[in-house]
Amino acid sequence: MAKRILFVEDETHIAELYAFVLRKEGYEVDIKGDGAEGLKAAQNGDYELILLDLMLPTMSGLDILHALNDSTKSPNFRTPVVILTNLGEDDATAAEINQYAQGYLLKVDVTPKQLADYVAQNWLGKNSQPKAA
Repeated sequence: MAKRILFVEDETHIAELYAFVLRKEGYEVDIKGDGAEGLKAAQNGDYELILLDLMLPTMSGLDILHALNDSTKSPNFRTPVVILTNLGEDDATAAEINQYAQGYLLKVDVTPKQLADYVAQNWLGKNSQPKAA
């Protein structure tokens, strides 16, 4: 059974490009185009990894991170989250990301193939174990 990734990204062409390469590597990828849809999918889906943009319609990626890490809103959530964004981080944002997410990548610095390699090497490869939060 293919390992499942949730990709929360509002720019359709970017989401499809990255998802295409991840699917070629054997992953099942679900794409959600706004924050509210992404949060609902993350809370209700059975994913091994979540790739999350910060700038999203309806709800920001940081708001999603807060909701997922709030035991009253997401009591059984244990999925690793990697931020994949073009938004540079200030000190406050960096602190929140480090507290709630397990990784941070800038889209401008990572090709779809590099992302697939990162996912395989760090999260969903045959011999890799998900890193502890």
